[in-house]
Amino acid sequence: MKLLILVFGIFLAMSAVFARQHPCICPAVYAPVCGEDGHMYENSCRMSCVGVQPAKGGLCGLRLD
Repeated sequence: MKLLILVFGIFLAMSAVFARQHPCICPAVYAPVCGEDGHMYENSCRMSCVGVQPAKGGLCGLRLD
C-alpha cells in the first residue's frame, strides 16, 4: 500500500511539472494562421496558447488586395 501511495505521489508531481512546461495541449492539425506579431502559427490553438491574437488579412506575408 505504501508503494502505491508513493507511485501515485510521484505521478502527481510529474504531472504538475509537465503542466507548467506545457500549459496548452493543442491538436496536431496544420491550419496555418498569422498572428498580430507577424509570426505564422501551426493552428489557432497554438497561437492562443502564447497569447497572440489573429492578424487581419490572412496568412503572414501574403497580401490579399
